[in-house]
Amino acid sequence: MDEPVPAEGLTPAVEVRGLTVVWPGPDGDRPAVDGFDLAVEPGTFVSLVGPSGCGKSTVLRAVAGLLVPDGGTVAVDGRDVAGRPGAVAWLPQRDALLPWRRVLGNAVLGAELHGVPRAEAEDRARRLLDRFGLAGTEDLWPSELSGGMRQRVAVLRTFLTPTPVLLLDEPFGALDALTRRQMQAWLQEVLAGTEAGGARTVVLVTHDVEEALLLSDRVVVMSPAPGRLVADVAVGYPRPRASTLVADPGFVRQRAELLDALGA
Repeated sequence: MDEPVPAEGLTPAVEVRGLTVVWPGPDGDRPAVDGFDLAVEPGTFVSLVGPSGCGKSTVLRAVAGLLVPDGGTVAVDGRDVAGRPGAVAWLPQRDALLPWRRVLGNAVLGAELHGVPRAEAEDRARRLLDRFGLAGTEDLWPSELSGGMRQRVAVLRTFLTPTPVLLLDEPFGALDALTRRQMQAWLQEVLAGTEAGGARTVVLVTHDVEEALLLSDRVVVMSPAPGRLVADVAVGYPRPRASTLVADPGFVRQRAELLDALGA
């Protein structure tokens, strides 16, 4: 499918053009991503899906400014970010909580690194603890939290980072099925809250097609490595989306369409 074209005069929040990344190795270079294109309008939620090793996380790392691509361009709000971290908030696959910082200290880390005064960041974090399901945990150590609670802290840290674009790399991949479903519903609630950041642009990497359809405005399918654009599917369901939506005939059809694009 053709990729949606941003409205005239509207600068994409994220724009990737012809992205090519090659990993060197002892047996020769290995292409990870080859000529990948993506344009994300401000305030939209886009998911990247594809087989393992297709370059989804590599695309996210490029947008995060954590690598310099071998070809193509990467821009956030019209500014080149290749090899220039700091333009977006990035949540890696692991929660990466610092064991020597309590919940509140971990939650404000991203904001502090972006120059927000510690007291100001802590004040905002305290006001958001309840919305993020973390009320009463601010003085706990990461080792005292469940997997789901650790992920909530990591997502709060990401939301408190003062950038318009959030990158989420398999944030719920390590959780059990029930906790994952609960976290999907919770993330929708958080995204709808203006105080928590509402209308920010989100790019999610996931292996779960149902998760992508439940959360996203668009689902972008990547080919096996080297990753290329295979399909770009608009998701038109109104929000909030209940987990029971997975049984809707239209949802089932779109899931089948995505699985077909994936070759599953």
